[in-house]
Amino acid sequence: MEPNRETCFEILNYNANLFLTLPLWVRDDKEMVLAALMGEHVLQYTSERMRNDEEVVMAFGSMFGWNLEHASERLRDNMEIVLAAINQYEFSLRYASERLRNDENVVFTAVSTCGETIIYASDRLRDNKNIQNAAAHGAG
Repeated sequence: MEPNRETCFEILNYNANLFLTLPLWVRDDKEMVLAALMGEHVLQYTSERMRNDEEVVMAFGSMFGWNLEHASERLRDNMEIVLAAINQYEFSLRYASERLRNDENVVFTAVSTCGETIIYASDRLRDNKNIQNAAAHGAG
């Protein structure tokens, strides 16, 4: 017998990493997905619709920046979401859209705290003196 909605919430509140043990409908249910927020790798197992939902991706990306990898292409091109992910995990720059990897503000945010992330910047910005200087002084 499949667990009902209330039982699914109880399971997720107990341990969000049990997300994959729940029925498939849970992967497309926004409330369920957000209830699983503490399961840091949950986003990759959600439906395409959830990976294209700004609220869901912002929630996961701002807590666990590497989740940007599992966001839709549209949201990888959303500056607010990308900056939130980078502020949590600088290497999220790797998953940003080409346009944002060519945006000086976005790249500066990443490299100023972790210089190694310069490798994910566009060629144009890797040659930019301000970006190079920020990367040289960025921790990491």
